[in-house]
Amino acid sequence: MSISSAIHSAVSGLNLNALRAEVTSHNIANSLTEEYGRREVSQSSGPSGVKVDDVIRHETPILTADRRSAGAETGFFERSLDTLERLEAVIGTPSTQAGLASKLTAFENALVAAGNAPSQPASLAAIDSAVSDVLSAFHQGTRSIQGLRQEADAAIAQDITALNSGLSQIEKLNGDIGRARAVGAPDASLIDARQAVIDQLSKIVSLKEIPRGNGTVALISSSGLVLLDGSFSPLSFEATPTIVAEMTYATDGLSGIVRSEQNIGDETGFGRLTGGTLEASFNLRDHSLTKAQDGLDRIAFDLATRLSDPLVDPSGGAADPGILTDGGAIVEATNILGFAERIELNALADPVEGGELSRWRDGIGSVSMGPIGNAEQLFRFHEALARPQADSINNTPMTLIARAADLSASLSSERFATEQDLGFSTARLEGLRSAEQAHGVDSDQELQILMQIERSYAANAKVLQAVNAMMQKILEI
Repeated sequence: MSISSAIHSAVSGLNLNALRAEVTSHNIANSLTEEYGRREVSQSSGPSGVKVDDVIRHETPILTADRRSAGAETGFFERSLDTLERLEAVIGTPSTQAGLASKLTAFENALVAAGNAPSQPASLAAIDSAVSDVLSAFHQGTRSIQGLRQEADAAIAQDITALNSGLSQIEKLNGDIGRARAVGAPDASLIDARQAVIDQLSKIVSLKEIPRGNGTVALISSSGLVLLDGSFSPLSFEATPTIVAEMTYATDGLSGIVRSEQNIGDETGFGRLTGGTLEASFNLRDHSLTKAQDGLDRIAFDLATRLSDPLVDPSGGAADPGILTDGGAIVEATNILGFAERIELNALADPVEGGELSRWRDGIGSVSMGPIGNAEQLFRFHEALARPQADSINNTPMTLIARAADLSASLSSERFATEQDLGFSTARLEGLRSAEQAHGVDSDQELQILMQIERSYAANAKVLQAVNAMMQKILEI
């Protein structure tokens, strides 16, 4: 080997090991960074020494895809559980003092107590206080449920904004990576940045990453909607600032997802954008929360119709509102939606409106005050509440309190099931993340590589020292 060849070989070795040391140090520094892919220098040997071919970024596409799928599932259950927990608190449980079932129980007890002491004004006042608590529970429950629907609607808008922003960034990074590869420049850091953005979007929608030419990728939802392939068309969604019970997606009262002026939401609102927080928000807005509202409306309707039955209160006329009304009007079976917000005490029995508490004892249609010791009407009201009765949805006869408890139990069951699903999906996510990291940076292995690099560097340096000594000897001759 000539002196010139020895110098070239040693210098190329020093340059290679300097790059290897830099890459290995970068691996160690990013060993805990989730989206980081381990780098390794690819090399080849030639007549004039070693040559750097590329800096390879290692990845595990199958594990990454599974981890993203689990992340989307976890995001779905996290968002669902947060809202369902608050919904359960709004309705309460049968044992919760502030819950609807407990307030209905207090109302029943007030009727019994007044029946045992019908002449006492305090007994009638206790009925008024108890029924006011029940009506407040219906009103506040409806407002809270619709508030949660507004939050879900706003969350949809935020997810769509984030999705558009992320897809735009990926489109730009695809271009950067393609140009870097075209000129032979390193692209590993650009890929890391792109992976981080895809990871974030995967929490919103479950995504599949499809490799394309020159290092670029396409993104498709797990249900088959192409979101980006070369370029992307922005998604749009119109948030609704105020939502009431009567507003639903099915009746065009609320928005779905649109792209290029075409509705891609289908009958669900979200279409094939499934598996993440976006689907969870639509499911809450249009299903879980509307189901809870329907349950609340039906209990309110059941309460009003029980007390307005002519057999229960024969003092009223068929064309007149009962002691509980639909905003002052007769309660109609065709107008149940949102009734829990509209249910009111008849002004004739409401002291605030100038009404008389004695109408609880005498009947809403009484034209004059009856005997103060007559408790028949009070007991008829109580018997109406305590009587098992079927409704148009549930053919099983139930008391009013049992119906309220059934709604609470249904909400608790849904919350518990979601909690269990979240626990499983979180454990799965952590397991997949650990498996993915096991194929990533191993700090111990990287330190061993650094020691090898140090020895290789020293060997190449000794070659140059030997060449230098030989040159010195030649010059001395």
